[in-house]
Amino acid sequence: MKDFLNHEPFRHLPAQARRRLEAEAEEKQFPAGGVLFREGDPAEKLWLICSGWVRLVRRVADGQNLTIDLVTSKDRFCGLTALTGGRFMATAVAGVPVAGVCLPVPTLVNLMQDHAELAGFAARLFDQRYSHLVAAYTHSFASVPQRLAAVLLRLKEDFGSTIPVTRRELAQMTGTTVETAIRITRSMQQEGILQAGRGRIRLLRPGLLNHS
Repeated sequence: MKDFLNHEPFRHLPAQARRRLEAEAEEKQFPAGGVLFREGDPAEKLWLICSGWVRLVRRVADGQNLTIDLVTSKDRFCGLTALTGGRFMATAVAGVPVAGVCLPVPTLVNLMQDHAELAGFAARLFDQRYSHLVAAYTHSFASVPQRLAAVLLRLKEDFGSTIPVTRRELAQMTGTTVETAIRITRSMQQEGILQAGRGRIRLLRPGLLNHS
């Protein structure tokens, strides 16, 4: 996994900085359901997702777990709160087997002070994650079909037309019951919008989700 240095946002760093990261990085693997960090834990390290994807889960008022976003290898950084200090705002749960790299925050912060491209990459991720959270909040006032359509379109950004999530996970991200998620996706399947299979959803006509 040390080949993470050959990809954004590290590949343009000078050799000395890359060697420092390589020496301090800690490789980790998690089975599906494994926890990278928990909500409320001190945010002392940043995670880089090399393969697989992670659910960010928060406890809500009624004690239920709500999936507020996903982090994939395309998103790269998981646990951005670590860059600002404090505690993690969500629990990171491996949705599938995940390979990742744990990076020490002090080293990253020092490198960001000297390398604007690294700091810029983190800033763009903060903006993107914030936009996802704002969208999730906005859609929370919409109908369940509209919320589910919005979640599917969000997942399409990272996964493309074939999304490796279950309808239970869709229900968690939408804030509804599994039964309701099954009923709505079944209706969408009958309309030719998607095709639901075991552990995945394939979008056939994603443009129609904007009208759900």
